[in-house]
Amino acid sequence: MRKIQVYILILLSYFIFTNNLQLIFKTRNISETDTKTLSGVVFLTKSSKNETNANKEPLLAEVRPSDTPFEPKNDQYIKDKHKESLSRVMVAIDSASFLSKRLINSIIDLSYQEFISVKYRYLLGQKSLEHWRQHSLEELEGLVGARGLPLVKGMLFGDLSGIDQEMYHSFKVIGILHILSASSANFTIFLHFCLFFLKPVLRYLTRTQHFWLYFLVIFIYFSLVGPAASTIRAFLTLSLAFLATFILKRAFLPVFNLYLAGILMLIINPFFVGTLGFQFSFLASFGILFLYNFFEKEPSIKKNYFLKSILLTFCAQFFLMPIFIFNFAELNYLAILANFLILPLVEILTVLFLASYIILFLSNIFPLAFFEQLLSFSILKTLDILFFLINFLEKIPWKNLIFNENKDSFTIVFLLINILSIIWVFYLKNKRYSKNKYRVFK
Repeated sequence: MRKIQVYILILLSYFIFTNNLQLIFKTRNISETDTKTLSGVVFLTKSSKNETNANKEPLLAEVRPSDTPFEPKNDQYIKDKHKESLSRVMVAIDSASFLSKRLINSIIDLSYQEFISVKYRYLLGQKSLEHWRQHSLEELEGLVGARGLPLVKGMLFGDLSGIDQEMYHSFKVIGILHILSASSANFTIFLHFCLFFLKPVLRYLTRTQHFWLYFLVIFIYFSLVGPAASTIRAFLTLSLAFLATFILKRAFLPVFNLYLAGILMLIINPFFVGTLGFQFSFLASFGILFLYNFFEKEPSIKKNYFLKSILLTFCAQFFLMPIFIFNFAELNYLAILANFLILPLVEILTVLFLASYIILFLSNIFPLAFFEQLLSFSILKTLDILFFLINFLEKIPWKNLIFNENKDSFTIVFLLINILSIIWVFYLKNKRYSKNKYRVFK
């Protein structure tokens, strides 16, 4: 039995040796060529039972430098990995942009809903103010009379619905139609009138509280008169002035405020620039703030009330001349005299009309019949003087210059005169406020 085991062992050894020898001879050529190009050769053995099959693939496996963990990766692998990392970054960026857009849209929607809510509440408040105004005008008719009620609507609220055609024509002919529209003068008179009754409280308010009180007063008046071009301009210029004075604690230039208000208005509605109300309001205000404020500082003008009044109306009309010629083909030189005579009466009437509201309100609490009669008498007499002057000025012949021909040429001429006057004023300002005027050289 032992011999049989020995013979079997010899046969197995012989078989293994011959099989390995055949493998060596068959893979010799491959191993010689590959060892010249490859960095290393590894012999592998299979653990399967079919290892003795000669038709199987060789057990010599070649390991290339790209497969070893110590060798650098090839270019294609690096490109694939780079693309994969870039795709991950792009996915992250896309998700972040989507979340940011969603957040922005949510904020915009919320802001729009809040704006609609505030606008709705403002319209409700404006509607209640309109109802109060109509009710107070009905009660006010007993004090001012039927002739003064249209003037109350026009002077205080810029409402021309009660003005008949004859009165409208008379105001237009003599060049005082602007008194029937609310402007900065109306806002200022209304503000000072309200602050007169708040004097005991003003001393206890801070700067910020002063700002909000002033802003609230002019905002209420703006809600009463409506968003016309002149009222928007007046509201913006006064708001900017209050902001600079009480919040920023800085001095401000009225002309710069006018420029900034014009820019804001054109941002809100660019079509304002083509309306006559916008042009009249801004050019008249520019003439007063630019020309009148400069000439008023002259000693010969500063102490002369008559000359100051004439200069004020002239400066307000000076920059409107090209617009009058271009749009109406006429130039009303009587407007300077008419405004000089009528504007003081208009200011008196405005104060009397505002006082009428206070009297009507207090008469519900206290018996003020005497004051009502006194106020009514003052208003009626002032209206008599006003309409007498209007009828007198309307009958004056040759009230205006008519430009039937060459209207465009005259418009250009007067426009050049306006531009040259601006340059001249700048030259005088630089000469008057020159830095070297009071410089002392040692």
